[in-house]
Amino acid sequence: MDQRITLRNGLPRSKFCRVTAGGQIEIEDRPGSWPYQIPIAELQSLSGFAEWVSHIADKTWVTPEVLADFALFVCELAHGAPDKWQGFARRT
Repeated sequence: MDQRITLRNGLPRSKFCRVTAGGQIEIEDRPGSWPYQIPIAELQSLSGFAEWVSHIADKTWVTPEVLADFALFVCELAHGAPDKWQGFARRT
């Protein structure tokens, strides 16, 4: 069964990502850059999430830090804050 993204415990903290009112996740690798938008609806399944991670990992502007931040941001949307996950903690 796929995990559906729902908002739990408020919006996650993120250095590079935010949720828009239109149901998109915007990734901005640096202040003032053009935001890259990903529809939340396309992240509703594990396969959709994996496809997007693979897709953005190929972008020249995506650093390991941006990719990790995006992945944790989506996981926090789906599962709540990392302090609620057994065995996991968000790196700062």
